[in-house]
Amino acid sequence: AAAAAAAAGGSGGGFGNGNGNGNGSHSSGLGGPSDAWASSAERRAAASEVARLSRHLAALPLDGKHHAVALRFAAVWNLRAGNVTVAARMLATLSSAGGGGGGGEGGG
Repeated sequence: AAAAAAAAGGSGGGFGNGNGNGNGSHSSGLGGPSDAWASSAERRAAASEVARLSRHLAALPLDGKHHAVALRFAAVWNLRAGNVTVAARMLATLSSAGGGGGGGEGGG
């Protein structure tokens, strides 16, 4: 996530609000006025970068369960970035593969 913020042109400081320790301030660093995520252009650029990286993740040879999770993640971020056709293709791949989940999540 910090790499996506850095790629979007933000400062490389992660999600902190710049006060050093992140404590004692009411701003969580997730949308404050001095935050790297403040402008919608930076949000779109970050979403586009995460979408691009998630497409690469979904293309890796993973086992079925991890591939399904990667496809869902990639579909969500491509949808957020406005890549509707790519997201639809990933969801179609996921559904044709049978979902890949196999049971409920969190069932350990």
